Amino acid sequence: MDENLKQPLKPLTPQPPYKMSFANWRDVLEKCYGLNCEPHRGRPCEVQIQARDVGEVRVAEVRMSAQTLAPRRLMESAEDQLYIKLVRRGAATLEQNGVQRRFNTDSLVVVDPARPFVEMVDEETHLIVVTCPKAALRERGYRSQFDHWTAPDLLSPDVQLVQAMIMLIAGCYSTVSEETRAKLGGQLLDLMDVLLTVDTSVGSRTGAAIRFRVKQHIAKHLGDASLDATAIATGVRISVSHLNRVFRDEETSLMRYLWNQRLERAHDLLRASPSSSRIEDIAWRCGFSSAAHFSRLFKQRYGQSPRGLRDNSG
Repeated sequence: MDENLKQPLKPLTPQPPYKMSFANWRDVLEKCYGLNCEPHRGRPCEVQIQARDVGEVRVAEVRMSAQTLAPRRLMESAEDQLYIKLVRRGAATLEQNGVQRRFNTDSLVVVDPARPFVEMVDEETHLIVVTCPKAALRERGYRSQFDHWTAPDLLSPDVQLVQAMIMLIAGCYSTVSEETRAKLGGQLLDLMDVLLTVDTSVGSRTGAAIRFRVKQHIAKHLGDASLDATAIATGVRISVSHLNRVFRDEETSLMRYLWNQRLERAHDLLRASPSSSRIEDIAWRCGFSSAAHFSRLFKQRYGQSPRGLRDNSG
């Protein structure tokens, strides 16, 4: 077993799928993850695993059969992460805090390993396991602790989209760049609220988490000229007054932050395409209602006009 696989969520070098003996598999589970693994009598027990980092998340494809896993002792590393398990083929039965269910092909289940659980696999089963750091979920204002497993609604188009994205990431790892993989990992974390029960009460969400969601919302809607405090507050489901309060720690006002983000994006676009796009088009793409307004603010911020920057970058 690659020694790197023994340290959850630390960078590892991707390895091709390989089989290991049950004794080796049990040793790794016990020493590194605090899990006990028992084979099922009279059944061949095989394991094949491939793990790789995708930004902040880890994606592992596991093929296993005829065994039962349960915590022998909890480990701090396990308490700091959540598992998203996608059953690609076969079936797995999970029991946690007195709640048990069998998950068949194409099922999704979220497991918090900070709580004791039992996972039983009888027939040959192929799983995709996504390990999400709880800190990254909390940063986004998402729930990160569960008393027992939770199963997302597979009839939901949103859940189906996340399910498809997990399969896409698992399948395209070796064909895309490291930069793209990091972006995919971040986007998957951003979509985790589709699979998790989100606590949207203002009192339960920290100011840092709200600011993160505000900035995320602004980045996604930067080209909307009508984007203002009311639209942003509605988008993140808080009041305008509360939105302004939590944004004071940024040492700038909400709207000043919005305009600065628009100017920075326009600046990047002008440098990236010094001659292929009209200045007016870039202004509209970045949420400015007129080219004159854009040019005036741009010169105040960067000391030269958009056309001057374009000419110097050409």
